Amino acid sequence: MTDFEAKVILIHIVVKLGFIFLMPWLVMLLWNVVATTLFNAPVLTYWYSMGLYLLTDWLIRGVKVQKNED
Repeated sequence: MTDFEAKVILIHIVVKLGFIFLMPWLVMLLWNVVATTLFNAPVLTYWYSMGLYLLTDWLIRGVKVQKNED
């Protein structure tokens, strides 16, 4: 593995981790602005929005399970 490939892999990891932690914050922000105003819904914390984000991601995309075929 070259130095360039290692840097590209590191950048991909950082971007994906940033995306994983940024999306629940965006869900929390949108929920707390829209749902609490329109439907009188409860306010979400960051960790509840993380769970909501993961749940909807799993329901829409499905949970990927790898099977070992030995």
